[in-house]
Amino acid sequence: MGAKLQPAYRFTDALPLTPSRDGQPRSFDDIPTGWEQSFIHAHCLLIDALHSGGPPGLTAVESRTILRPPLAAWMFARTGQSVPV
Repeated sequence: MGAKLQPAYRFTDALPLTPSRDGQPRSFDDIPTGWEQSFIHAHCLLIDALHSGGPPGLTAVESRTILRPPLAAWMFARTGQSVPV
C-alpha cells in the first residue's frame, strides 16, 4: 500500500502553537466556530457602523470580492455550467 494520508486539518482541532501565561497553557475552547458566525459578525459590524456613523467593516467592493467564489460554486452546483469568477 502507499503512504497513509493525514486527515485534513479542522478549525476545531488543537492549534500547533498553544499560548501560555506564567508557564501554564491557556485554552480557548469557547470560541464560536460555526459557519454562521461570519454572517453574525458581519451584521454586527454593519449595525455598529450605522449607529456610530463610522465606516462599515467591509466596503461593497470587498463584500462582492469575498462572495464571488462561493456564489460561483453555488451557481455551478445549480446549473452544472462553468461560471467565471
